[in-house]
Amino acid sequence: FADRHTTYIAPMNSVEFTAAYCSGLSVLEIATPILSGEVTTLEGIAELGATFIPPTQAWSPNGIPNPKCFNNTLWLFFIDPTGGVLYRDKIFFVDPTQVTNTTGFDNVQIISTSNSFQVRDIDDDEVAVQLILDLRERLDEWAKDEIYAIPGGLVIDLFSQYIGAQESLLINLVYVSIAIVLCGLVFLLNPIAVIVAVVCNTAMIIEVYGFADWFGLRINGVLVLNIVIAVALTMEFTAHIGRAFVLTYVTERDRKSSIALPFSDDGQIRMKKTLREMFTPVSLGALTTIIGVSPIAAAQFPYFRQYYFTLYVMIVLFGWLNGVIFQVVILSFIPPKPFVNEYQSSYVPPPQNVQKVTSQSPRADALGKHQELQTTKGNYAEEEKPKETYETPKGDDVVPQEEDGYVATSTGYDGAQDLEVKTEVIKRKHTRTDEDAP
Repeated sequence: FADRHTTYIAPMNSVEFTAAYCSGLSVLEIATPILSGEVTTLEGIAELGATFIPPTQAWSPNGIPNPKCFNNTLWLFFIDPTGGVLYRDKIFFVDPTQVTNTTGFDNVQIISTSNSFQVRDIDDDEVAVQLILDLRERLDEWAKDEIYAIPGGLVIDLFSQYIGAQESLLINLVYVSIAIVLCGLVFLLNPIAVIVAVVCNTAMIIEVYGFADWFGLRINGVLVLNIVIAVALTMEFTAHIGRAFVLTYVTERDRKSSIALPFSDDGQIRMKKTLREMFTPVSLGALTTIIGVSPIAAAQFPYFRQYYFTLYVMIVLFGWLNGVIFQVVILSFIPPKPFVNEYQSSYVPPPQNVQKVTSQSPRADALGKHQELQTTKGNYAEEEKPKETYETPKGDDVVPQEEDGYVATSTGYDGAQDLEVKTEVIKRKHTRTDEDAP
């Protein structure tokens, strides 16, 4: 009958048949070592007798077969046209051909299988997360008995991301902060500026994390990923401002100009100079970022509008606020040391390619000194015309004579003397004190 009908064989019902068959197999397992002489002692025979399975114990009262009868039960189940045949596609066998042959009654073995179950009242994230955690505990207990199961389904796939999301966010933010410190020391060039940048990024994260609940955003995988990316996006605002502040210095002219309000210190002056230089480009960068994500506001999928448009707008606004406003205020209170000191910032290099007049004549030497003073007058106050004037005395009996390369008069007056007097007046006008005169 089995050779002709391999799809189903049941001389009695499946429970009775497997119970009788398993009981007979246990008798065979006991008799084989005794008949072969492997076991000869009474103690050994007693131990083998304890492994006997009565037909009444082949199935438990709950309908679970004895482990030694499990493969026999599988074969009967999978050849049943109204039973296991419908589930073959969900089962992975060691040898799939054994299911359709009578030899499979003792040889059917399963690699893995899948089963479905339904859950109810999953109306909140916390309930779903608690279900998954409870299920994982049960699976760990079953694994100790070598029963390995992997849960799956919509509830598992959707709500598993909420488990450990906050811990993952914290760990990744620590890694990002370390990267900011290392890169900041290279580009911001000052540890104070680096610390302030990290503080501003931390403030942005706390603000976005807090306001996310107001907009109905959940702490899921997408939010964690976007917040980590937001740190790099916020560096667009903090890094440029911080570096510009470090490279800004204050001169004496800045302290006396309109940029310095009454009672302003150097930190506040540097803050104003930094904002004059970087406020517009950084603000335009924030504006273009918002313009870039604005098309997502028209997305038909609400998830995109919430977790991409709304979230990125918050990131840009808080990043700009902390980077452009709060960062420079903090730096003005604890300003990092500039790379240019006051002496270097107020120093004017000497003029180049100055042609000095050289001659054996004292008149020509005095003229050369006068040219030097004229070329360097940019370092001092604006020249004023001297009030005193000197006239060269003239006489009817002036007879020009040449003496040592210059012209002298018979009255004993040298024209170079007049020029030397004027030169001394110019020196006093172009120097702040007589002691500083060249």
